[in-house]
Amino acid sequence: GSASPFGVPVAHGLLGLSVLAGLGTEHPHVATLALVGIADWRFEAPVYFGDSVQVITEVESIEKHGRRAGRITWMRKLVTQNGGVVQQGRFISLVSTRARARHLAEAAPTQRGTLPAR
Repeated sequence: GSASPFGVPVAHGLLGLSVLAGLGTEHPHVATLALVGIADWRFEAPVYFGDSVQVITEVESIEKHGRRAGRITWMRKLVTQNGGVVQQGRFISLVSTRARARHLAEAAPTQRGTLPAR
């Protein structure tokens, strides 16, 4: 409550990261084999109770990883209804290199989803 350094209740930072990870599972839709890392993660600002958030995802790089997988580095941002970035960083995942998954990753580098934080 008011004991918060922000004077009002805020969502735990890891809840914001969890919401971002959940929203990012379907946008863009690729056949994810494994999440192998989160890098350069920054908690820029608090998420307040009642904020609505969305995820902005950009493909930063795609590299071949063995015969059947690709390693994708995604730049992900958690953004509030006011357009402010509250968290951002990189997710690194292995994805199937089936033609459909590769096509979707390249054709739709930016996707958004929304979910109210309560």
